[in-house]
Amino acid sequence: MQTGRIAAKSRPFMGNFSQSGLIGKPLKQMYIKTKFNAVISAAGLNSIRFHDLRHTFATLLYMAGVDVMAARDPLGHANIGTTLSIYTHLSQKYKEKNIEKLNEYLEKISNL
Repeated sequence: MQTGRIAAKSRPFMGNFSQSGLIGKPLKQMYIKTKFNAVISAAGLNSIRFHDLRHTFATLLYMAGVDVMAARDPLGHANIGTTLSIYTHLSQKYKEKNIEKLNEYLEKISNL
């Protein structure tokens, strides 16, 4: 069985976008972090980590109703549990909507 890091590298869709520059040389992590922070600052946004974009992407996929198995591949997770437990940060509104669905269902079956 492959680890998450190895599995991500073996998936052709993923590529290694953050690892090589325009001339094909590897980018240093500090360079990416510095450029990212400059863009965030210039946009007047609150400071976030580059990795937070990954969490946001996963959450948006989940909330859009994308199947968790389908969301796992672009995230590069070898284990579906990783996708479910780490990256699906649900908003309060989304949680309330699901509770409403449960309440509607319970009302429906109690009237049978």
